[in-house]
Amino acid sequence: MVRLSGKRTLTKMNAFDLVVTVALGSTLSTVLLDRGVSLTEGVLALALPAFLQFVNAKAAVHFRVFRP
Repeated sequence: MVRLSGKRTLTKMNAFDLVVTVALGSTLSTVLLDRGVSLTEGVLALALPAFLQFVNAKAAVHFRVFRP
């Protein structure tokens, strides 16, 4: 993914973007490898950080308080 998106993609990330990316990767690996996690739990666990990232991006556009 980094090769496709370019090397500068990582340098343009803020701390929250990096944390969300790592959290999504960790969650996806847990969902795929752990038989104790149901598909519903996995989808919810993947959707929540993605939704929070979306809300954070929208807030940064509309409110100066949320801008880095």
